[in-house]
Amino acid sequence: MSPVRRESFCTAIPVAKGDLRDLSPPFASVSRMSTAAWAVIGVFVGAALQFLANTLSDRRADRRADADRAESRRARLEARQEERAARLFDSRRTAYEAFISTARSESSRLWTAGSRFLIGERSTDLHRPVGDELLDQWGTVGLYGSPATGRAAEEVYAALFEFANLCRRGPKNLEEVAQHYGRVSALLEAFAGAARVDMGAAIPADGGMSAETSTQ
Repeated sequence: MSPVRRESFCTAIPVAKGDLRDLSPPFASVSRMSTAAWAVIGVFVGAALQFLANTLSDRRADRRADADRAESRRARLEARQEERAARLFDSRRTAYEAFISTARSESSRLWTAGSRFLIGERSTDLHRPVGDELLDQWGTVGLYGSPATGRAAEEVYAALFEFANLCRRGPKNLEEVAQHYGRVSALLEAFAGAARVDMGAAIPADGGMSAETSTQ
């Protein structure tokens, strides 16, 4: 038996020299592209990247601008709200102080008139009603104040009105005068308490504001 002739796989399959191009890798044609073609591709890629970068930068700038405008609007709104709150605070304080001061003055006037009547003195204050000034101030309290201070001011005014009626009729004794005077004083204290809740500071019944309130 003759020996078997062994040939390699590569030598067993004849390949013509002209066919070597068919076995070349697929990127061989790309490697043969001219330098000019690569330059054109680079220009297009660079332009596309630059456009993308500019677009992203513009969007970030727009978002920052929107955020700045929103923050500016919020700051202006807060400033207007603080300004309105400050004006309301001042208007309330002025109304409360004026009402307390006038009510105390009216109460003292009626006390003096009633007391003098009992010792035989006659005064024009006996027949003078509660002044329109206090009535106007009561309306101002109702305009700027809380419902609680409005009700308290109404009670003070009603008590002073009754005190004035007593003086017009002529009190029977000093105890009667003192009773009406004490009722007005107690109601003024109640009004001052309601005002303290509104203002967040002490407001004495004599109409003066505390240092804490004055510095606000």
